Amino acid sequence: MERETNAMNDIILLRSEIAILKADLKDQDKKYNSILKAFNELIDDYISQSERLGEVDITQVKYDWFEKAGILD
Repeated sequence: MERETNAMNDIILLRSEIAILKADLKDQDKKYNSILKAFNELIDDYISQSERLGEVDITQVKYDWFEKAGILD
């Protein structure tokens, strides 16, 4: 009986931890998407300004910065 009670308590604890991790993951996802959006806007702005100066290969610039940011992994 004690084993069953301990097992049930373990299950309840694990479910609680899973719920907390799911909420944290959802929050981290929102933050990541917000940062990714800002990153893309900065890249687009950089490319736009560089194009005006005639100094950019768009494909290479995006690839280089996405690689540096670890987005391509």
